[in-house]
Amino acid sequence: MVNSKVAANAMAVVMGVGYVVCRVLSWLVPGWLFTIVQSWFHTFNVSPGVVEEFSSSTLLIGLISSMAVVWIWTYAVVALYRRWVKS
Repeated sequence: MVNSKVAANAMAVVMGVGYVVCRVLSWLVPGWLFTIVQSWFHTFNVSPGVVEEFSSSTLLIGLISSMAVVWIWTYAVVALYRRWVKS
């Protein structure tokens, strides 16, 4: 049986690594990143009209908040899965 906390921890670490990689790519090749994001959001315009400066505070806030959300969602999914498997 899958342990909810272990799965949530693993997903949070994977999210954290992915977030940092994405953040570095947005700094190195912002045009390419806009192309990728535009392809995900179909009719939403994400043209690079306004680009935020690369700062450590936004990096830290985004990293912590994204990892927290993924941890909570993963924990909830595994907990529900375990409950439904038992029934």
